[in-house]
Amino acid sequence: MCWVEKQERWYVDSEPAEVIAFSTCAFGPGVLVEGSFSYQIDRLSVAKDDIVPKGSEFVTWAKRIFRSAKKRLRYDKGLDAYVSTEADLWAKQGG
Repeated sequence: MCWVEKQERWYVDSEPAEVIAFSTCAFGPGVLVEGSFSYQIDRLSVAKDDIVPKGSEFVTWAKRIFRSAKKRLRYDKGLDAYVSTEADLWAKQGG
């Protein structure tokens, strides 16, 4: 993790780190911008000449987190995205 002075925010390089990256959605009158939720199962080696897997404990943990999240969301084919109950209600009420 490092501080990006020009953007005045912290940045997590998810390439080498065993982290789940996410961003929240944003919404306003008639607009809903999707958030994201992802992780990588591999990374570049220290020498940057090979791709190596991240730890098996991390990958197992991340898969459990994603399964749990998917159970709480509904997949919307039209949006090609998982949608929360709140976002679904917002859209049905005219957004």
